[in-house]
Amino acid sequence: MGGNLSALIINTPVDVNTNATEVELLVPELTAEQRIAQLETQLKHEREDKARLVRDHREALQRIRDVTTAAHASLQRARNAGLLLQKEFPFAVLTPGRLQSGDLALRIQLKPAFQKDAKVVLRFKQTMAIMQALRGGGGSLLRIFGANQLESNDPVAYVEYVTGMTLQRYLCSKTDASWSEKLHIAVQVATAIAHMHNLAVMHRDLSWLCVYVDATGHVKARWSAPETLATTDAVSYDDKIDIFGLGLLLIAFVTRDLPFMHVLTPKGKHLDDDLLCRWFQDPKRAQELVTSDFGDSPSDEYNNLALACIQLDPERRPTAPEVVRRLEAMLLSYGGPLSVTKSDATVHLAVAVHNTFAMTFEPTFGDAYALECVVSVDDASRKPVKFSNKKEGTKSHIFDSETTFDNIDPVDWTLQLIFKTPGYDIAPFGTSFGGRHVGKATIPLVEFLKAENNPRSLSAPREKVCDIYGYGKDGDTIGKVALSVAFRGQLRERLEDYEAHIANAIDVTADVHEKRNVVAQALLRDAP
Repeated sequence: MGGNLSALIINTPVDVNTNATEVELLVPELTAEQRIAQLETQLKHEREDKARLVRDHREALQRIRDVTTAAHASLQRARNAGLLLQKEFPFAVLTPGRLQSGDLALRIQLKPAFQKDAKVVLRFKQTMAIMQALRGGGGSLLRIFGANQLESNDPVAYVEYVTGMTLQRYLCSKTDASWSEKLHIAVQVATAIAHMHNLAVMHRDLSWLCVYVDATGHVKARWSAPETLATTDAVSYDDKIDIFGLGLLLIAFVTRDLPFMHVLTPKGKHLDDDLLCRWFQDPKRAQELVTSDFGDSPSDEYNNLALACIQLDPERRPTAPEVVRRLEAMLLSYGGPLSVTKSDATVHLAVAVHNTFAMTFEPTFGDAYALECVVSVDDASRKPVKFSNKKEGTKSHIFDSETTFDNIDPVDWTLQLIFKTPGYDIAPFGTSFGGRHVGKATIPLVEFLKAENNPRSLSAPREKVCDIYGYGKDGDTIGKVALSVAFRGQLRERLEDYEAHIANAIDVTADVHEKRNVVAQALLRDAP
């Protein structure tokens, strides 16, 4: 089966036998004045929509211009560098070398045939802007060192060069890899996706061909090729498309094969692309696909996580931080230095969202707009809570709303706020408009334990101002949100259990090491 399945759209069946006359009877007859008013409203909306598109285009061009400039002369070609297979980058000419800083870099330049395609050139430039915003994802994503010729149709990028192999080659060639090694890689891939999602950026093309593993087992996730990057239509879906891809990768660690090759037809044959698509258009068949047994997993927890990631309903899939957390727990318990223990101490989290400010989002229609805030923690079993702002605004919105999440993990969980405009109807025309995703703010709960957020006690409320990253803004912020949280219940006991649990750990990730230090500092405070 050729190609990779990274996202599936299941269309709702339409009754083709619907009587058109019956439908027309449901629509009230409009007077001439109402028709004129309707046309004027539509023309106004079209003008405003075009103006918004022009503004978005100008902002995108500015992000491209902001990419760091690099000189051709700064690259010293490396003769003995093992170049990645050219077939994996069919759109570009690749030149490995070293920068004056000593960093191993890869010079990427579009082939002449692709330079003639304005869409490919633009997407290539957009890729550079996004990579600069991501800043290497803390070591889990390829860095961009700089670029030049951005004003032409022949842009050149200098990105971090990784020696190693794709995850596909790794899994197919290293059949003796232990599950400890595989889980270590899976954690790094999920961490890369979590970093992107924290900035409201989607990968959109996650597969085992865009993950590179070096000789030490360290992972780099490269950005999508320009021809696979989504255009402005990308905002029509959310980052759960990447979670589906993560689930397929988790399954590939078991099957060492392409997605759904473990599923056979009643005649015992593999599904080709056409048949697979037809099966996913059938609700019953689709459910069988995403729940089918894919082989011997290292644990029930791993099996359940992989299947949770590929659920048909995107809203039921876990977030990237939750995937990271669950994989890290498996890594510690499966061949890792520690076994995972569950604390009996119960902690609750009170979250108050006060207001947004310095918002640069521009609505589709008009200036003032209503805003909703969906608050959640990274546990798919917890239902998100939606707040609505008290009054429409332009640069700021007041919420002053509070909710409580019971029995949370104050160290490993993450708080997420998603902002969106509500859908609405325009009377008397019967016209409906869906809401738009505006941006998101993601805060690891361990951040609230740091002394700078509250130096007095563990139980006192902690106030914080967080950046809101805009959807479709390539990692740019569109405003800020003021919020406060308070940990209630047995926080000190929970932190003491955590500290005792990892006190003797030696081989832990940098993330766990940092959390351990934060917990130790928090426990030094006198007040409960």
